[in-house]
Amino acid sequence: MSNLSIGFLNSSINATTTTITLKSGNINSFPIEPFFVTIAPKDELPTFANSEIVLVKARTGPDSYTVVRGQKDTSAKSFPAGALFFIGHYYEQSLRVGDIFMTMNSSPGTGRLFMDGSAYRIEEFPLLAEHIRRNPAYGTIVNTNAFTLSDMRGRAPFMYDGILGQLGSKGGTKTQALTPNNYRQNAWQSEYLGGGLQQGFSNLGAGKGSGMNTFAGGAINTTGNNVPFEIMPPFVVMNFEVVAG
Repeated sequence: MSNLSIGFLNSSINATTTTITLKSGNINSFPIEPFFVTIAPKDELPTFANSEIVLVKARTGPDSYTVVRGQKDTSAKSFPAGALFFIGHYYEQSLRVGDIFMTMNSSPGTGRLFMDGSAYRIEEFPLLAEHIRRNPAYGTIVNTNAFTLSDMRGRAPFMYDGILGQLGSKGGTKTQALTPNNYRQNAWQSEYLGGGLQQGFSNLGAGKGSGMNTFAGGAINTTGNNVPFEIMPPFVVMNFEVVAG
């Protein structure tokens, strides 16, 4: 267990103390290091002025921890014995509207939507709608009442590199058909003339131009099914969920 974990300083500490001992009986409720905790006066509401956030780096005994003082823009302070030592919830740990992450959920979590191109009413998700207004990569404001989310189904994400396009750009294909530009350059050429296929050897030297329809003793095969080939890499299917607020 780690949520709502709390302990009490066994003795007072000053601003330079780096080993904190707690009163026995609470240590096992804390998570495995490293983690952040807040130290605050026992009988006061924690504030930026009277509290401190520390990074717990290691357990040094049954009821003691080694800590790094003054974390997350707080300053190291002195605290009396009995001061609170507890797991806090910090701003940067919160999910923000517009955060996108991959899951294997069959339905989106509470306050989240799938990035599947669906349309929603702005009054249902006003914070996400405002986020889309500021960053159209997330979707489109259709009118004053509705918006649609970008459709990320069947697409793999790539980190922005300035080459593949702007944020939210889409591209790529699952299959590819060869074009003449993809063929290996050979010593023979082919072109359509009047509906018939003319093939000939180019610049192979004297006496080599007689094999118009044969190559190495065999007929040149000009047939094919023109079926595109798969270029899909190995994959695992995921869903993209966006925090909608």
